[in-house]
Amino acid sequence: MTRLILLFLGILITALPVWANDDFNKLRIVSDTAIVERPKVEDKADNVIISTRDAGKNLTNTKTDSLAYAIADRTHSYFWEPKWQYFRTNGVWLPKAACSHDKSIVAIIENTGSGAGPRGSRLVLINTFNWRTVRIIDFPEEELIDLCFIPDSTRAIAYMRRQQVLEQKEDRLYDVDLSGAEKPRALLAPQEGHGNMIATGRYFLIKPDNATDIYRYDNRNGLVYNGKIKSAPSKIHYAIAEDQRTVAIAETGKVKIYDSLNDVITHTLPLPDGFIPDSVTFAGCNDLILVCAQGRNPILFDGIRRNELSGSSNGMSLYDPLEKTLFIQMIERSTLMHYHMPELIPQKGVSPSKLRPKNRGRIVFMDFLPGRKLVMLSSFGDLIEFCLENKTVSGGRSRIQWNKSIVISAKE
Repeated sequence: MTRLILLFLGILITALPVWANDDFNKLRIVSDTAIVERPKVEDKADNVIISTRDAGKNLTNTKTDSLAYAIADRTHSYFWEPKWQYFRTNGVWLPKAACSHDKSIVAIIENTGSGAGPRGSRLVLINTFNWRTVRIIDFPEEELIDLCFIPDSTRAIAYMRRQQVLEQKEDRLYDVDLSGAEKPRALLAPQEGHGNMIATGRYFLIKPDNATDIYRYDNRNGLVYNGKIKSAPSKIHYAIAEDQRTVAIAETGKVKIYDSLNDVITHTLPLPDGFIPDSVTFAGCNDLILVCAQGRNPILFDGIRRNELSGSSNGMSLYDPLEKTLFIQMIERSTLMHYHMPELIPQKGVSPSKLRPKNRGRIVFMDFLPGRKLVMLSSFGDLIEFCLENKTVSGGRSRIQWNKSIVISAKE
């Protein structure tokens, strides 16, 4: 067990429990000519502070039936900000962010190490009720690049990309208990080559980019391989309907609708020629499906009827079922368009990057939060909260107003 020791306010703190698979713990590697020292991941962890003080604040304003309440550390408080790396293109190493299904946790993967590697990772869990970091799980020699929450559980699946310099012979999946009560369990990835992942209430799906099959695992008791779904040898994107059963699988040229309960593709929706999806979203019911692609007009299916919306998308979209609002990020002036559904009534768009306070970088992740809010992560490590409010103006008229705050940011 590796321990991170930090000095905070004069108190010596024993920090994170760390787990590494036994296969990664070899002390030496053998070359053709000599025995050489095994490379080490350099991680000063100077962007993390862990203390035994104020741990109770981790639960401030937190609903007791939320994932955040279930997994928050009761004995330690955390300070974390993304580490600014000075290597090639300066910036942060945050390959993935994701929201839990109840929207109470934002999970961010941060890669550690220096220079050309090797890499480690830490999984940072942030409570959206109060924006406190409530747990950090350390992976000292594992380069994590993707994450997927398992619904109605305290578990997530993380994808590890192998590092030859550490003699890691294959990519791996980690079944992670976010409460820290159990060690992450490592499984072989279905084949080398990372692809998009998603989880329903019953199944975990993953497709390596060059594979012709989607691999399916039963996720109710660990991860148990459960068969394949035929696909195309290209990158795909998924969306899960509110019934936690119907899955939209968007691939080049088409969208397949998959009934995960009965393990059957029920029907296929054709996309325009050359349309390579970057996102797919259920927009309020199983018949309303939005598909976006970089530089193309968004496509909205209403049943089998295909509608092309105006404007070029940057490929990002999401639907807020609580407010019945569909959001689409457009290329022109980085405008975030939003529509009231199912009538598709357009609302006034907004350019998040132009609102104050100014954030750095482009938006690489966004999701909705309860209470007419959005959370976004920029490519430079700014975690941003947007609140949508109706403001009364002269004459008693109502006008939509966006309020923006940067809750976490990287320091150069």
